[in-house]
Amino acid sequence: MSNQPSIEQDGDLTVNIQSFLRHLKAENKSPATISTYIEAANLFDEFLRVHGYTRLLAGIRTEHVELFITAQLELHSPATAANRYRSLQSFFKWALAEGEIEDANDPFRNLKSPKVPEKIVRIVPEDEIRKLLKACAGTGF
Repeated sequence: MSNQPSIEQDGDLTVNIQSFLRHLKAENKSPATISTYIEAANLFDEFLRVHGYTRLLAGIRTEHVELFITAQLELHSPATAANRYRSLQSFFKWALAEGEIEDANDPFRNLKSPKVPEKIVRIVPEDEIRKLLKACAGTGF
C-alpha cells in the first residue's frame, strides 16, 4: 500500500496540511509555531467545508481567504485574525514552493493582513507609584 495520496486526494487541503506539518517538524519549528500554523490551516479547512467551498488548493481564491478572515474578525480580536492570516500565508507560501499551487493561483498574492489597531497602554503616574511603594513598605502584609 502506497503512502502517496490517491489522485482524488491530490491537491486536497487536508492532505496538504499534513504535509505542511511534516515540513514544519523537519525544519525544527517551535511547538508553539507549529500549533499556531496548523490550527489556522485546520480552521480554514473547516470553514471551507462548512460553507461548501472547494477544498482543493488550486480552487481556493482570495475571496475564500477574505471571507475566512472576516469571520475571524467577527469572532476574535484583530490581533488573532492577523495571526491566523499570517499562519495561512505561510501555509500557501509553502504550497507555492512545493508546486502544489501556481503563482497565479496564490490567494495571498494581492492580499493584505487585517489592520491591528495599536493598544494604548495607560502609564501609571510617578506619584501613584510612590503611593503604592509607600503602602508596600514594612512587613505588615
